[in-house]
Amino acid sequence: NKSSKFDKNFETYRVIANGLLNNVLRHIRSHESGNNPNIRNFGTAGQGVTSDPPLTTLTFDQVRTIHRGGTIDGVSYKNSQGKNPFALGYYQIIPDTLDYIVGVLPELKDMLFNEENQHIAGTVLILDKRPKMGQYLLGENDNVTTAGQHWAYEWAYAPSHYSISKGANGRYPKVDITPGMSYYSGAAGNRAGATTTEIINSLQQGRTELDKISSQIEGSQSEEPTSGEPDPSGFDTNEMAEALDY
Repeated sequence: NKSSKFDKNFETYRVIANGLLNNVLRHIRSHESGNNPNIRNFGTAGQGVTSDPPLTTLTFDQVRTIHRGGTIDGVSYKNSQGKNPFALGYYQIIPDTLDYIVGVLPELKDMLFNEENQHIAGTVLILDKRPKMGQYLLGENDNVTTAGQHWAYEWAYAPSHYSISKGANGRYPKVDITPGMSYYSGAAGNRAGATTTEIINSLQQGRTELDKISSQIEGSQSEEPTSGEPDPSGFDTNEMAEALDY
């Protein structure tokens, strides 16, 4: 379920993240987090708060802990109503998604949730969790509309490119969707924050930038591929995870 052009490899993701930094990734983080790597959201769009202590001082494993209501050095990251943080950082990473990312790149588990590594995490979502996006960006197909639609499936601010009937995919969408609406309209205050044209332009820019650094991408594959797989996650599989109720 990943883009097929390269083997999983931390350095390759880092190189691609740098190529997407000022186009696709910038578009996502500017809308999702206001370009704030330390933002915590508790399940409702537009109600994020900046974390203190900063999220960027935690490891990915510690971020997993606070997702589930745990404390770090005695500090709680819950809100005043006692709710666990849900979507975190630049790319508003939620609990299941964090497990997925570290499943792909186990190296991240003990690394800081800093700005550079958040960009790498966002790139994992694009290339592996939403491979239709990655395949377009890497020049493996030319279907920019499909890539844009899969962007909308991952980040709620991005607009649907298609009409989709309520409940067509099970739990979602919650309402009938027409092009330009968020796929997640009707849930947690979500609404589109961009146009389909903006999304397509950003994808085209990202593809152009990755083409410019194609030799760097190919060269990074000289390293051994990571052993990670998205399922099971890279975290301790014996750890009892609390049930999340959002």
